[in-house]
Amino acid sequence: MENEFESILLVTDFYYPHPTHIDKLVEEFKLMGKKVTIICYDNEINKRNIVVNNVEIYFIKQKIGERVKKIADKQKNKLFKILLNYLGIFLVRFGQLLFFPWCRMSSIIVPL
Repeated sequence: MENEFESILLVTDFYYPHPTHIDKLVEEFKLMGKKVTIICYDNEINKRNIVVNNVEIYFIKQKIGERVKKIADKQKNKLFKILLNYLGIFLVRFGQLLFFPWCRMSSIIVPL
């Protein structure tokens, strides 16, 4: 009994504009004639729902800790930058610790 799927949905952390390790998997699925859709975190480009090389890409917002760390990277004041970076790391780790009993989820919304 052969189970054929026409479409494949992949959920990953980052994909566009620099495809990660998942790109090889995407190419294999495309060679098999499958329609590939990817859900990943947004980036600095601020695009939503794009198609690149016949792959639909849907973006979701990053977790609050990651967003705070990105804000920290843009700061000129070194002390403020360090404090924001540690706050971002704390928020990420706290989320991971809080949701650890549920299959290593770091968020209720995004189980990555």
